[in-house]
Amino acid sequence: MPVYTYRCKQCGRTEEAIHAAGSRSRLICEVCGALLIWQFPSPNLRTDTTFRQGTGTLLDQCGGNVKEAEKIVAACRRQGGNPGYNDYYLPGVAQSMGDPEAFVPAGEGRDYVKKLCRKRGTSCRGLVEVEAPDRPPVKNVPLAESVIRRMTKKAVKADPSLAAKPQELRESIIDRHRYRGAE
Repeated sequence: MPVYTYRCKQCGRTEEAIHAAGSRSRLICEVCGALLIWQFPSPNLRTDTTFRQGTGTLLDQCGGNVKEAEKIVAACRRQGGNPGYNDYYLPGVAQSMGDPEAFVPAGEGRDYVKKLCRKRGTSCRGLVEVEAPDRPPVKNVPLAESVIRRMTKKAVKADPSLAAKPQELRESIIDRHRYRGAE
């Protein structure tokens, strides 16, 4: 499995973690309790040559675990990709395991990742610096009636006394699950 480097948002402590590619572990700093954020391999690498230096093959990235590497390649192919032998997989930019666009083609580097981040409208910090574009606020979409009915049935099943006050229960469900924006 690949080795990932995480940095604490608050105290700056770094930590390495080993987990399956594509899995998103929520790691917490043992020192201060803040969230650890995934980092590119080294913040000092600034050229395309050094960006890829020492990355090796996908098999190397997976610590020699052939099954893990094959699982990533199979997932990529199911999504229409065909990774090359010398492509470098960046699980930190993958939207799903084996995301074909997360394979940096041989001969490409930081510019490829910058273009990908811009295309997806995401920001990137570390070896590649990209600001996410301002996005319009998400509009308030009402909770679907089918969802309200399902949640009402579930609540009444758990507490039959709620059936006596259907309107209050409905309003409570809508309020509890409504979109709150930037509150």
